[in-house]
Amino acid sequence: QDGFVLVGNTFLPSGIINGLVMQIDRQGNPMWNVTLEAAEGINKLFSAVQDGNNIVVSGLTQPQDGNGTSQTWFVKLDAYGNILWNKTYLNSSNSAARAITLTRDKGYLAAGYINMNGNANIEFLALKIDSNGNLLWNKTYGGPQSDMAYAVTSAINGYIIAGNTYSYGAGDSDAWIIKINLNGDLLWNKTLGGKDFDSPSFITQSNDGTYLIA
Repeated sequence: QDGFVLVGNTFLPSGIINGLVMQIDRQGNPMWNVTLEAAEGINKLFSAVQDGNNIVVSGLTQPQDGNGTSQTWFVKLDAYGNILWNKTYLNSSNSAARAITLTRDKGYLAAGYINMNGNANIEFLALKIDSNGNLLWNKTYGGPQSDMAYAVTSAINGYIIAGNTYSYGAGDSDAWIIKINLNGDLLWNKTLGGKDFDSPSFITQSNDGTYLIA
């Protein structure tokens, strides 16, 4: 369908947060909207990718009656906002899927962060699922301090993930860019930034095969 898909959240007076997906036409008129949750509690959506006539959104969920940990959360919708599947992953660790991209084998690669030990050592997270929402693999990257990924894009023979790092770089937070292959193995990593706070939030491939990071 023509138009645009907006992804965000709705905040209720009770403190509950749900995901919100809305489609608008080219003039900005609402076509449909749907609120989403994995469980009662905090349900945040950060990113979406179009897959043919379907839409896949990603984020985190933190159930109100759980143990206080967040889980990565994905929902697949059809072109009219009907839920095709709604799944969570990595339920035993604090994790979030901040960005998502299509893979060449018709699946999805999400980037975000995970805190497996409950301390300040947060790491980049890459998580791959197939078109039916089955988890294929997940891997982490990072150093001794906090490293959090916010953006991902497909690359030749792999993926580029961007986020911020306190483990590497020139000081404070720096932008950290990594490339992984199709199996999630780290190929290279670079830091960008100076002594003050630097953090990227978006990455895309340009027409000449390089990458633009904002």
